[in-house]
Amino acid sequence: MIFGAGAPPKGRLEPLFRLPAAALSLELATSWYFDGRAGQAVKRREGKASDEALFEGEQLLRLLAEEFQVKVRAEDDSYGYRWFLLQAPRLDDAVPALHGLAEVWRDKGLEGQLLAAVFSFSRKEDPHPGYLIYNYRRARFYSFIPGEGDQRNATEEFRWRSLLSPDLPWEEDVQRWYPLWDVPLGKLEPLPPQDEAI
Repeated sequence: MIFGAGAPPKGRLEPLFRLPAAALSLELATSWYFDGRAGQAVKRREGKASDEALFEGEQLLRLLAEEFQVKVRAEDDSYGYRWFLLQAPRLDDAVPALHGLAEVWRDKGLEGQLLAAVFSFSRKEDPHPGYLIYNYRRARFYSFIPGEGDQRNATEEFRWRSLLSPDLPWEEDVQRWYPLWDVPLGKLEPLPPQDEAI
């Protein structure tokens, strides 16, 4: 997973807060809904500051779990990234949680280790989830929707772009729509649409 060099622009984490309203528009237009799964990937590196940020991030996850009764976990992937995963029924809970985690890294001057925030969407008639990915280094969103086998559902990816780009900073360079085939959000159970979550 290579998202380009350099640190994410300072003060550019706020676009995440536009996501809940944009996602509602996506659901109304397409039936894709946020399925409760979200995550953040950061690059693990040697050093005290990185270790402290990892520790503080995991502590923050525990606080979130206790206060908001969301399910959280942290795990490493084979590429050397630490994934902070959470299961929350509403984007209004998931977005501030991931923003808070990103602030831990920014406060320690480790913005360059932030890779991406990933949000999972489902729809009843489709067995494959769709992912909305925020690339911290580019400060842009893009869509990744797996299809059959190792194919991407390009039709839906471009449909998402047409619906979401008016409301979100969108990555216009399609070559930078990096697929995350092994994103670990699949290890969490998807939740039903909010109006069905009783």
